[in-house]
Amino acid sequence: DQETAQIGLRAAMTGHLVLSTLHTNDAASTPLRLTDMGVPRFMVGSSLQVVLAQRLVRVICESCIEPYALSAAEREWLRVDMGDVVDGNQFFHGRGCSHCNGMGYRGRTGVYEMLEVTANVAHAASSHDPNHFLKVAREQMAGRTLRSHAVALAASGRTTVAEAMRISNQIDD
Repeated sequence: DQETAQIGLRAAMTGHLVLSTLHTNDAASTPLRLTDMGVPRFMVGSSLQVVLAQRLVRVICESCIEPYALSAAEREWLRVDMGDVVDGNQFFHGRGCSHCNGMGYRGRTGVYEMLEVTANVAHAASSHDPNHFLKVAREQMAGRTLRSHAVALAASGRTTVAEAMRISNQIDD
């Protein structure tokens, strides 16, 4: 709520380390969410230092991992992040076994992105143009997003393309 957010941000402005959670789709949406909650823009820009976003993806079961051929839709989706490199990569899934109860996955791992609130980002957060702020924030993150991290995990064989697409769809919704 607005009161709790303002208390936390005031504490941060006086030098206290404040760790909190807030439901947003990605790191860049957090300052906008705070202003939507009624927190003054100047307070958001001057009190945040780092925003971390996370999602969990399922890990492919090591007992039944196997290579598979990407569908045309998966290949095109990956091409956005990987370009033509996608054609030379091998991708994997779990066929399902007794170790993973037939699911093909066993365990989860984190997918992260971090927005460092630099002077440029803080200034953009204080503006009244959310599109400008999102542009500046995404430039600062330089492509190191939840989606790109999930794609890297799929390319390394740790998770599936389907899982990377699933968390990406949560972000885009």
